[in-house]
Amino acid sequence: MIAASAPAGPVADLAPADSILLIEVDDYAGFRDALARTPIGAFLHEPDVQDWFASYWTSDAETWRAQTARRGLDPDDLPRPAGAVGLALWADRSAASPMVAHALLYAEMGPDADLFERSLDALIDSARAGGDAESSAVRLAGREARRVTLTNVTAAARAGDAQAVVLADTFTLVRVGDAFLASTDPEELARALDRLDGARADGASSGDAYRDAAERLGPAHVRATLVGEPLLDALDRLTRSDAVVEAAGGVRYDARALAGALGFASVRAVALGATLGAPSAPMRARAVVLSPANDGLLGLFDDAGEGLDAPAAVGADALDVRRFGLRYERVIPMLLGVVEALPPRQREQARAMAGLLTAAVGPVFQSIGPETTLARWRTEDAATGGQRGLMRVRVVSEDALAAALGRVGRLIGLRARADASARVWTMGSGQALALDDGAMTIADRDAVAAAVAARPVWGEASLADSPRFRRAVGRLSPGAVFYSFTNLEENVRWLGWREAHWADLLRAELDDLGLPPAEIERWIEEERARREARGPARWPKPETVARHLGDAVAEVRSTPWGFEYRGWVLAPGDE
Repeated sequence: MIAASAPAGPVADLAPADSILLIEVDDYAGFRDALARTPIGAFLHEPDVQDWFASYWTSDAETWRAQTARRGLDPDDLPRPAGAVGLALWADRSAASPMVAHALLYAEMGPDADLFERSLDALIDSARAGGDAESSAVRLAGREARRVTLTNVTAAARAGDAQAVVLADTFTLVRVGDAFLASTDPEELARALDRLDGARADGASSGDAYRDAAERLGPAHVRATLVGEPLLDALDRLTRSDAVVEAAGGVRYDARALAGALGFASVRAVALGATLGAPSAPMRARAVVLSPANDGLLGLFDDAGEGLDAPAAVGADALDVRRFGLRYERVIPMLLGVVEALPPRQREQARAMAGLLTAAVGPVFQSIGPETTLARWRTEDAATGGQRGLMRVRVVSEDALAAALGRVGRLIGLRARADASARVWTMGSGQALALDDGAMTIADRDAVAAAVAARPVWGEASLADSPRFRRAVGRLSPGAVFYSFTNLEENVRWLGWREAHWADLLRAELDDLGLPPAEIERWIEEERARREARGPARWPKPETVARHLGDAVAEVRSTPWGFEYRGWVLAPGDE
């Protein structure tokens, strides 16, 4: 394993205590070195992968290159950080501007600090000369600094959505040794400088939620932390602001009440980290959710079984398979709690709908779960979006579920069909539902028939029997609430097919919505013009993916303090 940095870096120490999001790389040079020594680094340098990136970022990249060239700089010559790099975001605390977000950016440039400063000065001076920015020299916390306002961004923001959350467009830039700090909030930047000088001022890293999340997450090359209480406070102020109330038709929603009903109010922090370099797994991701209450949506999850296997109907070339444990009987009570958190008028309307929902699907939800498996596989049929899927749910009582389906069937168009080995219902959409072997299967009719017969849909090898699949899921351990397996090669092949057949897919989608042919063709021509202006998206070759990357697997476990996610991108041959 290539050594990863320990938690709590400079940005967390310097950013304000009410920071909502922190993204940190404590050793940028080490991160780049680790990436270069993994198959992921080699994959990113493949010509067709570079071509893929260019197909999405061509216009932005060309604009950036043109601007820097006009200012006498080559983007490839701009220095890169040598040490810690980080970004922190927080909400404006003024009641008059709840839509504005602020940022603090920190970068240690090491021996290239002088070159970086000259490059920044040249870019700012050129932007000012071109009328794109205003700049002035200021002093902040006893240091020389530069304040820059991006005038073109300001004009765009004025012409944009009045309800959008925007980043403040004036920032202050200061150098301290070989490090550079920039922030849209000069007061917080001054406090950050004081913290650098050793002042005892509480930063984000002093908060219990951030600190506990960093400790649970452990070392990582890259990590991001979302802190619950500052986010909830910002959402509360946002939903109470005049602009949002006006946009909602004069209705004032209670963000804290809704978050409580959904179970998000008890989430103290979410932290995600990525580590590079293990021989059998080029990238390992880990995430922690600190939520000891595990109520609302989080309270729906339950044990998903002894690990991950695949239904017999799923072939060996499946796109992905997911299994999770869900307490279906808790879904409607949770939704009723959300209804009670709505404003009075919306609450009364939602209560009536919730009553109908409870009567219709309540008995069904009481009869199924918790173990649920979802699978997808690729097709070349635009009418199905180029994919087919299957859902299989463990059943508490087949007889009780059959009775519940009989009652609700008239509402959703279920028709019972005689079958020697299972109870089967069909739907007008070509879908079917079957009860057999203690489970309910929902898929298209061919897939349901295959599931009942315990054979792959197309007669090919089953994913469950694939040695590659068995090796990949062998990393997973019993007792999780969620498991997943993703065939990266097949997903890239599917995405490439979708890009090549976008017009057929869009036509099928709009036809399903009932649009007239002339309207459908107008939509397609508009999309074609947009794509021609952007340039075609060129997905990497599936063979390139297979050469460098294997499959991906993941699991989520419930813990006394919340949830833990672990995921791996495997090396080829180690699946």
